[in-house]
Amino acid sequence: MDGATTSVQAAHLYNGVDALWKVLFGSHIHVGYYPTADRSARLADAQEHTIDKIIATAGLTKSGVRQLLDVGCGVGGTSIHIAKKLGCRALGVNISPDQVASANELALQQGLLPSQVRFVVGDGLDLPQSVGTADVVLSFESACYMPDKRRFVQQLASRVQPGGKLVLVDFCRGPDALNEEQAGYLRQMDQLFKTAGDWHSMQEYLDMLREEGLTVTCCEDWSGNIRGFWEANLVELFSVVPETTKQGQLSYALAVIKKLLLTGALVVAGGWPTLKMAGTFLLAMQQRIVGGAFSSGALRYQCVVAVKK
Repeated sequence: MDGATTSVQAAHLYNGVDALWKVLFGSHIHVGYYPTADRSARLADAQEHTIDKIIATAGLTKSGVRQLLDVGCGVGGTSIHIAKKLGCRALGVNISPDQVASANELALQQGLLPSQVRFVVGDGLDLPQSVGTADVVLSFESACYMPDKRRFVQQLASRVQPGGKLVLVDFCRGPDALNEEQAGYLRQMDQLFKTAGDWHSMQEYLDMLREEGLTVTCCEDWSGNIRGFWEANLVELFSVVPETTKQGQLSYALAVIKKLLLTGALVVAGGWPTLKMAGTFLLAMQQRIVGGAFSSGALRYQCVVAVKK
């Protein structure tokens, strides 16, 4: 499968599941971080914990960040969260036009003007010149979708201003050679999530970053903190805003039913990609595949921070 085909398939999948995921997960399309073994945090809270963990690990502060560039920005939740928390400007780039439209709409809904936060369509392997540079460049669960990892790292590094930081958070291949069982799990992930294959280890990313003249300042493995994200039960996914319980049990029940009906309609409207994604979750196939990849040592979830001289 060539790079262009992979990118088109990924864009098609996430165009299809965009509306569904916004109903189920809200403004964040990424895994949730659990600081301890306690998995009681709501999915939305765990997802915001991931962003806050990135901010803390990278040492991002209100006085130290002026412009964020988020490459592979999803529906904008991460960029918006960071911009509001640090008071910086943010620009998100995504290959999916539907998600870019959703992201710009979400920013306006949260009171952010385009001069503060905006999102544009673009390919991470060939970033538009209009994107410019930033003192913080973030790649959050995007590298695994890139068919040419080296070119992607080069694109990211070229957009970091001198003295700025590049933060890469992603699923990586384990450090050792893969056996057939491990390779099988990664092939199943490619089929399910439309990732690009050619999985890289974190060491390979570190080497490429250094080759681009960046100095790695931090590298952490968060595998144990994010695996609980796939263990969330369906009751939580289909729950509604807690405030509805204040209106009585009937109002709460009606809100849940409404969400279930809307979800069903979106699954059907999204076509085969959405049906497959929803079906594999309902049948616990996602949990089995991802859990197996982690347990076998084929997969890691890691964060690296590098500074441009």
